[in-house]
Amino acid sequence: MRADGLQAAAHGAHGRAGDLDAVKRYLLYKGFDVKWVVNITDVDDKLIDSAKEEKSAVEALAAKYTKDYFDCLALMGIDTIDQTPKASEHIGEIIAMSQRLIEQGYAYRSMERLVRRD
Repeated sequence: MRADGLQAAAHGAHGRAGDLDAVKRYLLYKGFDVKWVVNITDVDDKLIDSAKEEKSAVEALAAKYTKDYFDCLALMGIDTIDQTPKASEHIGEIIAMSQRLIEQGYAYRSMERLVRRD
């Protein structure tokens, strides 16, 4: 299973992790081998804008949001996530994938965003 995780300060949508936790537990109970990966978006336009507004470093704000996210999961008793890769640790791969999508005609460059998907 793969799910997007942290994108901003904790909010109600983080509760959907409870649904995925239940799905994973059920699949494990049924004998399936399940790996649950939750992406941590620790760098994006919204986070950069928020950091500017708060006069904070992006990394510091991302760390705060990440801690809040994991604290929220702990309060809900969610402890079945296997991996939490950070976007900032995979920028090269993201750029390469974006370039492949552009080359294959599945995405295009625009002035508003680096890459858009149709």
